[in-house]
Amino acid sequence: MTTAYIAWLDRGEFALHTPYDADFVRRLKELVRPKARRWEPEARRWVFDCAAYSLVAGLCHESFNEVLVEPKPEAPRPLPASPYRTLGLVDDAPPSLVAAAYRALAKLYHPDAAGYESTARMQRINAAYEQITRGTARR
Repeated sequence: MTTAYIAWLDRGEFALHTPYDADFVRRLKELVRPKARRWEPEARRWVFDCAAYSLVAGLCHESFNEVLVEPKPEAPRPLPASPYRTLGLVDDAPPSLVAAAYRALAKLYHPDAAGYESTARMQRINAAYEQITRGTARR
């Protein structure tokens, strides 16, 4: 039974490990090699950009009895920003400065003034201001 292995790498790449099959290598060179980022002879693998995944996987399914694909790693989630930083302030800003910054950003990013695209930004500004005024972000 011949098996191909596809492993996800960092930076939006995947690696293809296959047993040697002359017909497959010929077709790989004809169809996919221009899309390959590099050949790593020490690891005996081709490295591709994620955009070539469907083409490479299709070719593997045609040529091998089994294609094992490692699950794609989850992207790291960004850490939540400080509500003060959302308003463009330092963490120990006085309440009067917080209110002034909120009013200025509200005028700038309100959907009626800036358009529908600014709705998400305005929601983040509102949430940050509410969090600060409720005292949950105070140290």
